[in-house]
Amino acid sequence: MRNQRLPATLLILTIIVAIISTSTAILTDTLNLKNFGRIQISKVLDTCDRIGNWRIISNKEPPNNGNNTIVVNVEDKVEGTASLRMTFAADGPNYGGCFYRESSPFDLRNTPVLRMQFKAHSQLPSGFKFAIRARGLWSAYNISQYVTVTGEWLIIDIDLRLPDWGEKFPDLADVTWLEFSTWEFVSSAKSFSIDLIEAIAGPTIKLDARIKSTSAWTEVGVPVTFKVDVKGGIRPYCYSWRVNETLQETSTSSSFTYTPTQEGNFTIKCTITDAANSVVNVTAPLEAEVISYPPPSPPSEDVFKSEIRAMYIDDWLYRNPNWTRMAETCYKYGINAIVIGVSVTELWNRTSGQVYFNQLLYQGVTTFQSYGFKVHILADICYNYVEGMTVTLSDGRTDAWLCLTKNATRQMWKAILESLVRDYGIDGFMFDYIRWRNTLMCFCDECKAKFIADTGLSDVNWPTDCLEGGRYYWQFIQWRLNPITEFVRDAVQWMRAIKPDLVTSAAVFTAFDNCGNYWVMSIGQHTADWVDEGYLDFVSPMMYTKSASTVTMYLQNSLNFYTGGPEGKIPMVPFITFLDFSIDEYTPMPIQDFVNLVNALKQNGADGYIIFKYGGPGWENDPSPRKFADVRPHLAALIQAGLMQPVWAIQNFTVQINGKNATISWTTTVPTNATIEYADGKIFYANIRYGDWGRPIYYKDINYNGTDSTKISNSTWSTTHSFIIPITPETEFRIQCSDANGTKVTSKPILISRYY
Repeated sequence: MRNQRLPATLLILTIIVAIISTSTAILTDTLNLKNFGRIQISKVLDTCDRIGNWRIISNKEPPNNGNNTIVVNVEDKVEGTASLRMTFAADGPNYGGCFYRESSPFDLRNTPVLRMQFKAHSQLPSGFKFAIRARGLWSAYNISQYVTVTGEWLIIDIDLRLPDWGEKFPDLADVTWLEFSTWEFVSSAKSFSIDLIEAIAGPTIKLDARIKSTSAWTEVGVPVTFKVDVKGGIRPYCYSWRVNETLQETSTSSSFTYTPTQEGNFTIKCTITDAANSVVNVTAPLEAEVISYPPPSPPSEDVFKSEIRAMYIDDWLYRNPNWTRMAETCYKYGINAIVIGVSVTELWNRTSGQVYFNQLLYQGVTTFQSYGFKVHILADICYNYVEGMTVTLSDGRTDAWLCLTKNATRQMWKAILESLVRDYGIDGFMFDYIRWRNTLMCFCDECKAKFIADTGLSDVNWPTDCLEGGRYYWQFIQWRLNPITEFVRDAVQWMRAIKPDLVTSAAVFTAFDNCGNYWVMSIGQHTADWVDEGYLDFVSPMMYTKSASTVTMYLQNSLNFYTGGPEGKIPMVPFITFLDFSIDEYTPMPIQDFVNLVNALKQNGADGYIIFKYGGPGWENDPSPRKFADVRPHLAALIQAGLMQPVWAIQNFTVQINGKNATISWTTTVPTNATIEYADGKIFYANIRYGDWGRPIYYKDINYNGTDSTKISNSTWSTTHSFIIPITPETEFRIQCSDANGTKVTSKPILISRYY
């Protein structure tokens, strides 16, 4: 097996036997013969004599602009006429990248070991890997820990059946991608060479299997499908299935669908037997429950519902979503609003510089709306990269973050936002990543011109005076609020010019006790100002924790700073999660922890919540190796804990002006009492605070101005409500209803002048 011209042999992940047996499985493949001193069964995948189909992905994101390179080397070679030399950070440091070959599928089921001639010219990064993509799923194999010799050609054997990461048992019938990669910081050039990649049969490995299911939880009467993946042994495989040790006689394939007919816990077992009578058993748990669904939410704007129960849909572009199944599931479990996340990638053609219509997104919006949901689009505003629109750092480098001072950025977003409202018919829009990344941006020419124009500081030494310690540093920190807040203002105007009743909101960082001007200073996010100016209809701080006491603290502080308390200026609808972020974004937290979170929000004045992120029916065709956790058990637990009470709504809101009086009327979908509050001035005011924590900048803090307002209440339980109030052009009013359980719906303050 050793080429006599090679000084060493390196075996990775499995020891390849010296002479490969020609088993029945091997003989089913058509193989070439190659003379390596001995006759060796193999097939050549790549002679590596030319670059051919090999390509490069470089991480060029600042501050690491170094490129990766591939060159053909006709001097340094083992087989054929040349080798390929691949270099990370060839002309400067970077965060790695990959060298890949994408081609028509290789069928490597019978030749699962890749043998290649490999030379490391320097010590490779610790995260250096070889990887394949098989049927759209990734599998990676660590190489760097085995390459201890540099400057010499080695033979590397990689058994593709035994990856270190990714799909444990890759389907080798459809290998379409070969890759060498590292995604860690590379400070100086790191090179290696490849020559002659071929596939060989490899030894038989031990029979092994794993079992996957569409869910570990279901409702009585709802089917769940289980599937086993098998590696090793000798094909063909035979399968038998049992439920709580009861043989399912008609189920003999690698997949099995079970529909429980009663509540309980079940053990699903599959027994796999190979052609040599080796046997392996794998099991999976299944819990089945009976669920009594909450009644559907009545139609109304989300801000007029007794509780907003929204589901966030993330990462849908390449996961082949079944929108109908998602909508059915959310509807059934009591969700009443949908938030779909998008980025520039889904809506903007970077090559043509034009908006493009995303049919898949349109299908999602219209499908959810057909089930009665109000659909909000959440967009990552600044966390993107578009050539010519990014920020400039103080040393002149760019960063993968959009600058909202640039006219090109504003015009791109104007086109996207107008298209979302006009072409997709969305009900609401939510700003996300509407901020700077840190205090070190932006120092582009447009920001310089606007900073000087806005502040009148014509003698500024840009950017030195605006860096920390510079004479205009705090003026710069204060000024950075302008491009962000002005964009929020203008974006709302652009969208409402098309749809006046569009609901706008923002996903923001949560406040913390005495947070003062921290978010204003560090990222230029002035949430309370947006609330004060009326740009938002509700606000959604991100409260990603599994602690009920922590979420209570987050909520109380956010209510204090952003809305002026419970039943504040606008609804408070936090983002929460049912996932355990201390592990990853795929592992669910304990169900009781999630129930406690929601209960804490309800008890402490939240107007609802948005769950990050949807998992469950609808992702059946998702090709990704990492599957979203199923949210249904957590939703079912909310139902069973009595936390999904029927939602009611305010409807048919009207205002009639009659001289110096106005008649305010509305209906509710359940009997409630009602209150109207009005004032000749603002019901809520923004307290301007300055100099907190020794920072000479100002920020706003929303407060309730109840002493200057008048309240009129009607304690009669009714579904129709009407009040007559005296008005002036400066009158501001809001309405409030409360049901028999004490649940309230409170409108935001409304200026009477909008009805003149």
